Amino acid sequence: MPMNVNSFDRLVSNISQNERKRILSRIRTQINAEALSLEAAIDRSLEPVGGSLEEHFNAESLFLRVWLFLKSIFLNNAIDNIYKAYLLSRIARRLAKKYSSLLDFSRGVFLHDMYNKSLMLKRAADFFRTTLSIIDSNPGDFYVFLGTFFVPLISERFKSEVDPYNFPLGWANPGELHITQIRKLEKIMQTIDPNQRAHLASAVQSAHWLKQFCNLPFRRFLTQFSNQGAGVCKFSTVSKDINEFAKVLCNSRPIQRELLEALYLFNNQYVLDEEEENLPEHNAEAEEFVTQAASQIKTIRSYLNDVPIQSIGTLMHHSVDWVPSQPDTADDWFLKFKANWRRVFDRKWNSWLADQQIEAVHRQLEILFGLDSIPLLPNRPWSTLRSNVAFKYDYSLGFLAYFFKNVFPKYTQILKIILLEGKFYQSDQRITFTDALDNLLQQEKNLDTLMNMLSEQGEYGKHFVELADSAAFARAKIDALMEKIEETSEEIVHNFLKGTASLSTILDAYDPANKNSNNISTIQITFQNEKAQAAFIQRLKEIKENTTKVIGLLNQIGDLSEPAAEPKQKPSPVAEAMSA
Repeated sequence: MPMNVNSFDRLVSNISQNERKRILSRIRTQINAEALSLEAAIDRSLEPVGGSLEEHFNAESLFLRVWLFLKSIFLNNAIDNIYKAYLLSRIARRLAKKYSSLLDFSRGVFLHDMYNKSLMLKRAADFFRTTLSIIDSNPGDFYVFLGTFFVPLISERFKSEVDPYNFPLGWANPGELHITQIRKLEKIMQTIDPNQRAHLASAVQSAHWLKQFCNLPFRRFLTQFSNQGAGVCKFSTVSKDINEFAKVLCNSRPIQRELLEALYLFNNQYVLDEEEENLPEHNAEAEEFVTQAASQIKTIRSYLNDVPIQSIGTLMHHSVDWVPSQPDTADDWFLKFKANWRRVFDRKWNSWLADQQIEAVHRQLEILFGLDSIPLLPNRPWSTLRSNVAFKYDYSLGFLAYFFKNVFPKYTQILKIILLEGKFYQSDQRITFTDALDNLLQQEKNLDTLMNMLSEQGEYGKHFVELADSAAFARAKIDALMEKIEETSEEIVHNFLKGTASLSTILDAYDPANKNSNNISTIQITFQNEKAQAAFIQRLKEIKENTTKVIGLLNQIGDLSEPAAEPKQKPSPVAEAMSA
């Protein structure tokens, strides 16, 4: 798996459609589309619906039309105004008769039954608000994920045609490849099946409508009942709120089952990465979520059936011509959809480039030390946490841990001979050499100390164990711990590079073959024979070359993107919503 690709990218471009269907088939319940519908049997008998005012007038009984005509003459007022006034009074009478438990139009107040129904509606909004909150920060990500349900061919074609990981690392001309792959992605966007795009657009608008529903002023509206006492609420104090309710509720949209499934999986992305044997637990949780969602949709539908919100608005505005304004729509959804697919590609591309760099470093490590991969730090307690935690020095300290354990002991044998037996003709060279070697030995000890602190029994490791087992993920505590660890790590890496650079400079000045004692830049050692001298010179030559390479390698490794721990435990927004 590419190390820089995040969980969302895998969700939309690495999980095959067959795998997704396998998961979804396991979370299906017997709830049908009708149970998720918001097509309410709204009472239209209260007011005229459709057609012009003249058409409605002509449809009235002859007696009523004559009576209204005579009244207009008597009052010297236009027949249209007389008829509108009559319609308002008729709506008021019918409301008073049929919905007497909701409102008292003569007093201009809502009654306690309106409070109860609105409270139930608020609870439905609370359920969906928790579920929808995860997409608020970047709706484009959710649109992309939702698209895998309605336009599955996009993710399949992305994986087979656009994903840079289809090309080997070390590609000769990545710049030209980048342009080619972007064009391929754009072509895929342009050739989406129109019917599938229409279904996706409908689901996006439904998700947008749900967010608007969740943002209705429930708390403010309900508070008016307690503020005014006697369990009633005056029309005049909530007229603006009624406008908002009517705008959203009178323009309800269907809630697709695929939308609910996408919300569940988007909130619980770990499900798609779980093993087969763990799926029954997810099945039950998913079924519970869909069942709960269907129940909340039923609550919304009941409210639409039981509360004639548009007729109420008509009376409160004293106008039979009043209609709720249209809510905002997600007209820019396709632009966000395309832009986020481009972000998916960009993250994949950057990951591919980073992996190319990793491969280049790996090849150097393989040649220099025979390593199969770039070593990671042995103790990594943050990897047990359920949330991704990146460590800036994972590779750097991992390499140093390997270097100190497997390479440095061989170097110190030669370096200590120079320290003990070498003749430094430049006095400050011995001091510099000694300081550099002591510095490297000290960093070896510092790294050992840090790894002990990161063990399960160590000062840092214990905290990670506690946080991994805790119910709540304390991000602030993790960040504070990681900050301390990175400060220590930065110091170790910095001092190692400083000591290695000093050592490299001294070794560059050392030439055992130079017999000119007048050259103050040389360090001389007396050997028993030429064979011993040749062997020493060869080992020293390797150390000099490898020291320079280690400095370059460590600088390259420090630029690599750090690996982040994958989620080990499931997130909780949906569970919280279901328990609310």
